[in-house]
Amino acid sequence: IEEVSVGDIVLTHKGKWKPIIAKACTGQRETIQTKAQGVPYLITTPDHKLWTRKNDKARAKDYLEETDPAWVESKDAAGGWVNLKLPETEKTTLTKQEWWIIGRYLADGHMGTRGDFHISVGAEKVGEFEKHADGFLGTRREVDAIQYRLKNLSEGLKAMLKKCGRGAENKQVPIEGICLEKEFAENLLDGYLSGDGCKAGNATMACSVSRALLLGMAMVAQRARGVIASVYAGKSAGKHVIEGREVNQKQLWVMSWREGEREFGAILEDGAWKKVHKPIKTGTQETWSIQVEG
Repeated sequence: IEEVSVGDIVLTHKGKWKPIIAKACTGQRETIQTKAQGVPYLITTPDHKLWTRKNDKARAKDYLEETDPAWVESKDAAGGWVNLKLPETEKTTLTKQEWWIIGRYLADGHMGTRGDFHISVGAEKVGEFEKHADGFLGTRREVDAIQYRLKNLSEGLKAMLKKCGRGAENKQVPIEGICLEKEFAENLLDGYLSGDGCKAGNATMACSVSRALLLGMAMVAQRARGVIASVYAGKSAGKHVIEGREVNQKQLWVMSWREGEREFGAILEDGAWKKVHKPIKTGTQETWSIQVEG
């Protein structure tokens, strides 16, 4: 929140994009982390209010639709459900294949020094990639992995790839990707999972050093497949051995869901409702507040 600026557009609890009209540092204050499914590292003051459904029923989840949402202080949200409402869908001028390319680029792509775009592909995934990227395959070369330089890119696709960010830790899903209609969202998600994803039984998982990327992809998965994805901290930053090489790795984040299971939450007409487990004290920190239009 300290990195956003007045004029930036943010998504509200009603699924609306609104501009920030004011921002201020509110000093050093006591803070807590709200532990909830798919809500990674949410740090607020204890009196910060969350849009929450909470009831006193014995089988509380069964009564979610009968429970009116309200603003609940984060220190009192345990046992309730917090909300993620997706924004309205918007038409796209890009094709489904182009959105698949964008997803694959978010997983393993980078921009070259000449402003061209490259995607790295493991040897075992070359066949799948070449099938999906047919018509966009340019020069192929082998470095640490097989790299393809993309060609025949429309101006719209180039612009969207630039919005994906540079460097693995700065990747994020463009707003247009979060607003895709369901079938286009599936192509974006499938492209991303073809690079960063894996299966473990009936669980789908993906790992990234970009927390923002996985938060965006969790929204894409909610739209495309009707699932509530968990996003949580994985392997901590530090020296790790990857394929026999010691590397300095940044904090790793994990996104996962199990097909057909939403035991910790529910998707209703007003969004996905995610179970709050407990608040955890996180000490005194510098805090910020923003105000949005309306």
